Amino acid sequence: YGYTIVQSLVNDVRPAENVAVAMNEIVAQERLRRAAEHRAQAEYITVVKAAEADAESKRLAGEGIANQRKAIVQGYQESVAGLQQATGVDAREIMSVVLMTQYFDALRDMASNGRNSVIFSNHAPGEIASIQQQFLDAIVAAQNVGAQPPAGSNGAGRH
Repeated sequence: YGYTIVQSLVNDVRPAENVAVAMNEIVAQERLRRAAEHRAQAEYITVVKAAEADAESKRLAGEGIANQRKAIVQGYQESVAGLQQATGVDAREIMSVVLMTQYFDALRDMASNGRNSVIFSNHAPGEIASIQQQFLDAIVAAQNVGAQPPAGSNGAGRH
């Protein structure tokens, strides 16, 4: 009373037009989603690499500045020691001369830069000594702060 179909080969499936459009839309949206994910991932990698490069650049610049300052301090130490041995003048007076020289060098550099037209500065002889004293006071204060325990610490708990 009828036929039983066990297996059938269908070569050309043609769903209804609206079903085909919906299926194509699903595939297209999935591909757009993956493309957006890949673009976002590429942008993320670009931003991260730029930030890493910037951080490395700043680290290297900091090391360069630190090395430059070390060389300057070493040069000052050698200059002061040499002048002290040659002249017998104490280190404090030699530092006053060095600071005054730097002060005049800075004024010269500011004046030679074409963008500056007016420099306001007190050229009184005592002003250099005042600047030097402020500088030395700042160094002493910084050393005192570094030697003291943190605020609120009474040393309890240390053994």
